[in-house]
Amino acid sequence: WDLCDNDITPVLNASSSVAGISFNHKGIAASIEGYMRHTKGLVRYVQTASGMNAYDGESKTQGIDFFVKTEFRQQTFWVSYTLSRTTENFSYFTDGKFRPSLYDQRHELKIAGLVKIKSLHLSAVYVFGSGLPDPATVLTDVQYTGPYTRLDAAIIYRILKRKIHLDAGLSVLNIMNKENVRFSNYSRIPVDEANYTSLYAEAVPITPSLFLNLYFH
Repeated sequence: WDLCDNDITPVLNASSSVAGISFNHKGIAASIEGYMRHTKGLVRYVQTASGMNAYDGESKTQGIDFFVKTEFRQQTFWVSYTLSRTTENFSYFTDGKFRPSLYDQRHELKIAGLVKIKSLHLSAVYVFGSGLPDPATVLTDVQYTGPYTRLDAAIIYRILKRKIHLDAGLSVLNIMNKENVRFSNYSRIPVDEANYTSLYAEAVPITPSLFLNLYFH
């Protein structure tokens, strides 16, 4: 851990510019928003022959978001799409040029729906994201990994609706059991004094869960 002091270790700071337009009429909402962001004070630790070294850097992001939502008879559906580009420059880059960031995901599509039929609630979310740069290629010809795709769904049935509420349900994460990989997005958990295990939170396999909620109103 390093304490940011803006002398040896810089303090992270960013400036953003955002412009957009929105529409809302008779249950239909839509918006378009463009943005630019310049972030300074980034620090990356790189293992070299001389040990673990820290390098300062900065990043630039440009993108545009599209969003459409419709509601009718207690049913809700929405879709969003993001087109973006993120580049970065660190002091260990030999050419001093901005290169695609490890988080440079050009396309992301999200589709969601919530359906209510009396005491039955159904919901589903689908996410598609284009590939991320392979960390081993960021200093050469950048190559992108395969896309990230995930479908989650849940069903809830309200058994009691009086002073005591009782809900039963089933949720399934990653229904299609896609093998998704996310670089640099994990937690390192110490196993003992010398070993660690890495947990990849966004690369879960198919995960069904049954649940029962009891609460008072």
